[in-house]
Amino acid sequence: MNRFKIYGHQSAISLLESSLNSSRLHHAYLLIGPDRIGKKAIATQLATIVTAPDADEFTKQRIASGGHPDVWFIDRGTKVLKPAEEETIDTRDMGTQISMGVVQSVITKANRHPFEGNVNVFIFDGAEYLNQESGNALLKILEEPPPNVLLLLLTENHGPILETIKSRCVPLFLQSMALGELEHILHQDLGHGLEESKTVSRLSEGRIGWAISALENQTVLAERHQQIEKIVGILKGDLKVKFQYAEELSRKSRDRALIRSELDIWLSWFRDIILVQNSLISNITNVAWKSTIQIYSDCCNQQEALEASKAIIETKDYIERNVNARILLETLMLKLPPLQETKV
Repeated sequence: MNRFKIYGHQSAISLLESSLNSSRLHHAYLLIGPDRIGKKAIATQLATIVTAPDADEFTKQRIASGGHPDVWFIDRGTKVLKPAEEETIDTRDMGTQISMGVVQSVITKANRHPFEGNVNVFIFDGAEYLNQESGNALLKILEEPPPNVLLLLLTENHGPILETIKSRCVPLFLQSMALGELEHILHQDLGHGLEESKTVSRLSEGRIGWAISALENQTVLAERHQQIEKIVGILKGDLKVKFQYAEELSRKSRDRALIRSELDIWLSWFRDIILVQNSLISNITNVAWKSTIQIYSDCCNQQEALEASKAIIETKDYIERNVNARILLETLMLKLPPLQETKV
C-alpha cells in the first residue's frame, strides 16, 4: 500500500514504506536535500501516517498547519513560552539557532503521552541550526528515545550537525528531479501551461517544492527576476556599489539560509555564462536573461567565470561556519569579473 502522495524521491519513500509495512519504523530520520525539494512534505505526510492513519482532510490540514497537539514543527524561530499551567512551543521571530530551551521543552513533551494519537512527532526544520548545547541535549532522546516518539530532522547542509546526532538517525538523501520529469509533472499532472512548466522547471533546478510554489505564487518569479536585475546592476557597478551590496547582504547574516539562497542565484548566473561559453545555451537556467548572458559571456573569459563560481561556493561554505559575513562578501565582490557598461 502506497501511503505517501509525493512526486519523486522514490528511494526515500520506498524505505519509509517498507519500514511502515514491517512495523519497524526507526525513531529518528535525517532528511537531507536542497531548499524546497520536498523534505517538509515527506516529513509532514509521515507525521500524518503515524499519528492519524485514517485522517480526513481537516486533520491533515491541522497537522500541516501546526495545529495538531501530537505534531510539533521546530525551527530557528521557535521559542519556549511558559504559561502557568504548562510549557508550550510557539513559533515567531526567526533567530540564528535552535536554542537549548526549545530542545528542553521538546524533551519534556516527548516524555508525555500523545494527546490524540499514539505517537509524538517532532520535526526540526533546519537541524543544522542546533548549536553544540542544544544538539547535545537532543542526544538524550536520540540515544534513549521514549516510547512512541518520532524525530524528523530536516537539513540543507548536514555538515554542521553533530556526528553523534547523525549516527543515531537514518539518513534520507533527497535528490533534485530530472528537469524533463519535473516539466511533465507540472504540465501533465498538475495542469500548468507547457511553456511556463518549462521555464519554472529550469529555474527550480529540479526542486519540485520550489517549482510548485512559483507556479502558485507569481511573487516567487517576480522576486527571482528582481534578484537577477540586482546581480546585473552590481556587476555593472563600481566598487562602491559592490561594497554597498556586500554590506546590505551581510546584515541578513542572522539568516544564513537567506544568504545561501541569494548566493545560489549568483552561482546559477555564472553557470549560465560557462554554458554559453561552451555553446550550450539551450541548457541555461535563466532563460529570460539569455541575451544579457550572451553579452556577458563575451565580457569575461571562461577561467574568470570558473574562478567566480569557485569563490561563490567558498563564500557559502565559510558563511555556514559563521565567519564574518561582511568580510566574506566584500572579498567575493572583489573576485567577480565586471560587466562592461559599453557592451550592455
